[in-house]
Amino acid sequence: MRKSGLLALGGALVAAAVAQAAENVSLYTSVNDKKACAYTHIKASSDGPESCAFSCKGPVSGVSTKLLSCYDYEHLFVKLDGKSYSTWGAMLAVGGFSGLANKNGTVEWIFAPGGAPSRASLKGLIVRFRGVGQDNKDRNALAVFSLTPGQICWKGNYPVNEAARAAIDAAACQSPLSEEQP
Repeated sequence: MRKSGLLALGGALVAAAVAQAAENVSLYTSVNDKKACAYTHIKASSDGPESCAFSCKGPVSGVSTKLLSCYDYEHLFVKLDGKSYSTWGAMLAVGGFSGLANKNGTVEWIFAPGGAPSRASLKGLIVRFRGVGQDNKDRNALAVFSLTPGQICWKGNYPVNEAARAAIDAAACQSPLSEEQP
């Protein structure tokens, strides 16, 4: 029963994605490009552990990302309107030892149709995360985040692009993104 309910939900999301694909606008940026982003690397010392960070401009003014990434961990923050939000919970939902699933660090920003993309038209963000489940198998999922003012939240993890894009408009928030400073 639960499996058939999930399949029905997945089918509904894919149908909604087809309808939205012609309307929403997607822009892509990298969150870990040393040439396009400001990269800092601080070696471990008596003052603290090693740290590495990529600070990247988003596709429109008022939007940026910061990826803390040193060898064995990654933690992505989205900065909107001067506030930073953590994606940690969504990433851990994929599995332990999580991080970005694509080496080029590309993320997809979804904007409402009609007019040039702007902060006002920004609807959401899709990030592919990877992780290891309790069964020690690798997992990948597309984490969907709503970035509309008043609704900054995680909308779930999805297996395919179509379902993730549909979730931007069709899925309910599962949990708010926590505001934290990287």
